Formats: sequence, structure tokens, C-alpha cells
Amino acid sequence: WPKDAKLQSEVVQWLMFQMGGIGPMQGQANHFVCYAPKKVEYGIIRYTNETKRLFSVLESRLQDRQYLVGEQLTIADIATIPWIDNAFRVNIDLNEFPNVNAWNDRIETIPEVLRGYDVPTPNINKELKKDPEALKKHLAENAKWIIVANKQ
Repeated sequence: WPKDAKLQSEVVQWLMFQMGGIGPMQGQANHFVCYAPKKVEYGIIRYTNETKRLFSVLESRLQDRQYLVGEQLTIADIATIPWIDNAFRVNIDLNEFPNVNAWNDRIETIPEVLRGYDVPTPNINKELKKDPEALKKHLAENAKWIIVANKQ
């Protein structure tokens, strides 16, 4: 946590950006792309495009910095980066966002982050990114769980 009040304020602002923007919008993209029982093209396009727009905000922010705020990793980075790592699930190519992609790669070299990704179960994203059939199977299994949960 930064000692400087201005940096503290920026951390909270970027945390709210994740909580009020990336999380909800990419969450909706996840639903419409991966889990909706019927494909709704409007939802897929709307939420995927909004997620890309939010990624472009991050792209600009990360143009001349290593982290979202200040010179060190903060809760704003930690809260946002799992969404970035899961962009492939909604067919967003991080190569479209080179600064975001580099930020993701940089943060994913931090041992504590890697350990956190394995809680509560091992992170399988690396495997899923390489194997479209495994991703399809994984999403289908998750979709079944979501449909059952929605009926309860």
C-alpha cells in the first residue's frame, strides 16, 4: 500500500475500474460467449466489445509504466490481472493490447502471484490456451454446473 495519499487514491480508482468495469463487463462476456444456453449475438458483441474498450483504457495507462499505480505491484494490479489472464476465454487476443500483454506476462513471473493462481485449485489456463478442445470441454463442464446452479 503506497504511503503517498495521491497514490493511495489512484490505487482505489484503478481498483474501482476493475470492480465497476472490467469485472462486470468481462463477466457478462464470459456468460454470453461461454455459458449462455442459447447464443445471443447481441450480448456476445456488446460485452466483448466493451471488454476490449476497457482493455484499451488499460493499454493507454500502461504505455509508460510497469504497474497500474506507482513503481510497485498494488491491489489494483492483483484484482485486475486474473481477468486479463482469462481474456482468451472470450476470444480476446492480448496481442491487440501489447502493453497489457507485457504487464500480464510481467506479473505472472511473480512467485506469489503464481501461487495465488493455484488457490483453491491449480490454474489450468496455460494448458487451456494451448488446447482449444480442452478449453471447449472445460467450458462445457462449467456450463453444466452453472445451469444446475441457476435452477436452484
